Amino acid sequence: MSLLSMIALSLFAQDGAIREALATVDDETREFHEHIVVLSSQWMDGRLPGTPGMERAKDYFEHHLRAVGLQPAVEPRTGHPGGYRHPFSLGTDFIRSGQAMATVVNGELDEFQGDTDFMLTGMGAGTDGFAGQAVFVGYGLEVEDRNYTNFSDDTDLSGKVAVFFRFEPMDENGESQWSNRRWSRDASFANKIAAVGSRNPAAIVILNPPNCSDDRAESMIAATQRLTSRFPIYMCSIEAGDRLLKALDAEGRSSSEFRELADQGSGPIPLTNGMITLEGTIEEEQQWGENVVGLLPGRGDLAEQAIVVGGHLDHLGKGDFGSRRGAGQLHPGADDNASGSAGILMIAKSMAQAYADLPEDQPARSILFVGFSAEESGLNGSRAFVDDPIWPLSDVSLMTNFDMIGRAIDGKVQVAGAETGVGLRAIIEAAVEDCPLDVTLPSRSPGASDHTSFLSREIPALFGITENFHDDYHTPDDTSDKINFVSGMQMTRLFADIIKSAALLPERTAWIPRSDRGSGRSAGNDTPRRASIRVRFGIRPDSYDDDLTGILVGGVTEGGSAQKAGVQSGDILVGWNENTVENVRGWMELLRDHDPGDVVAITVLRDGKQVQLKARLEGRDTEG
Repeated sequence: MSLLSMIALSLFAQDGAIREALATVDDETREFHEHIVVLSSQWMDGRLPGTPGMERAKDYFEHHLRAVGLQPAVEPRTGHPGGYRHPFSLGTDFIRSGQAMATVVNGELDEFQGDTDFMLTGMGAGTDGFAGQAVFVGYGLEVEDRNYTNFSDDTDLSGKVAVFFRFEPMDENGESQWSNRRWSRDASFANKIAAVGSRNPAAIVILNPPNCSDDRAESMIAATQRLTSRFPIYMCSIEAGDRLLKALDAEGRSSSEFRELADQGSGPIPLTNGMITLEGTIEEEQQWGENVVGLLPGRGDLAEQAIVVGGHLDHLGKGDFGSRRGAGQLHPGADDNASGSAGILMIAKSMAQAYADLPEDQPARSILFVGFSAEESGLNGSRAFVDDPIWPLSDVSLMTNFDMIGRAIDGKVQVAGAETGVGLRAIIEAAVEDCPLDVTLPSRSPGASDHTSFLSREIPALFGITENFHDDYHTPDDTSDKINFVSGMQMTRLFADIIKSAALLPERTAWIPRSDRGSGRSAGNDTPRRASIRVRFGIRPDSYDDDLTGILVGGVTEGGSAQKAGVQSGDILVGWNENTVENVRGWMELLRDHDPGDVVAITVLRDGKQVQLKARLEGRDTEG
């Protein structure tokens, strides 16, 4: 099906209220809306990098850059033809094949179903085939400080499969015995695999425990960070774990009975009633992403300087990571960030026409229009853009970024970053004069999106985003029918005016160091004072080891910024925009540089895996 057919079908399916509203607006606003409808449609499948849906989204974006006359911007390189695509590495992915699990009791084979009953995970290696005895080792833990161990002094798992439960000892309500938050740090996969791995198992099978209060016990993890390359690691569902234990235990005990033993701190229990067989291979495959880039060439003495106009094209696919509701459903990402991507396409069209209408002798900067990829997984596309630039960074005078511009309430929007470059505030204030939106200019430049990568290279950057942070963020409910397309197009026109003014300035926009913007630090005092922090995040830091980086989240405030962003008790906060969170003291320093309404990109460790989230910070006097 052609892209134009997709547009026609999508628009035909809109409800009457939307059709009536579209009939009252101008052609540009209708086109802006059409871009969002297509990019957030089922054909794009959530725009997850590496999927066919993302390929279709990149094709769509490139098609419209070409249609307005933009030129290819990327020189050919080894293994890549260049053109409109800027390739970058997304690291390696775990490719699983041939996974199998079965029990053999009295010569009878009971096979388990892959991806339903069990999964070969990316935490370990693969195996060409194994058949042998299993040993139950509780929760796979040895915690001296708690006087708890699931091992005897002479436990040797050589040639055997270690079977243990996920999480840690629980009470009768299925909650941790050791912590008043969800789980202690002892429950991490890394701790368990280190403890069990020191006993030389041939393989590990992790069972989701029964009667557990944590809804994660209903799911399995196929891939996460590799924790060992010596043996394979499998996960089982609650039902499959019960079936496995009943089959292999000489007494036929259920998983609930085994959980009671593990909760009491039982030692190893050989499962002698039969054998377990395991198969499955894992290969690491290099994964690639692509930014889509089109060039509007400049003119005269300013042509060698460039402005980057960008926003991320990707989203979460079916919610396999980053979702605030869980995996399995399509996450359309209409606001995040089909709205920003649509804005870029509309600005590319208007700027191409504006350049065509300029006097022949008018100098103008070149403009790179970019749909970044893999922003949701950690600003990968924009980071690659500055690490492997297609234009000398010393000649990039300004970057503008759009992220979630489609859900303005009462016309309230933000243009952040005015203090990052000389003369930007004057340009913005002049453009705002003719703008019907309620525009605020935060005094400090927030992070949380692709402009952060440019700020880290001391390139002035502006960030356009709506004032209010809606609850549909990173859920299946971020759909195109909720877009305020009129205000979204107004935001787009505002930035088109800003970009045109910046493109024609005789002098380039010079970087203003953070120290010259005012840090809020009290003279002669390096200790953050509570009164100097204007925002609240809504977490209660818990105790943690001094030799570990990050802040252990002991509790999350109901209705606060952290909860709305999807932060959970038990997470470890390790990243804040482009900064590493070392400890509470360092984090407070970062908090002091923010104003209410700033949006920040945060990274947390959850079950040994990095999770990328975004949060809008509230003022200290905000309820909840």
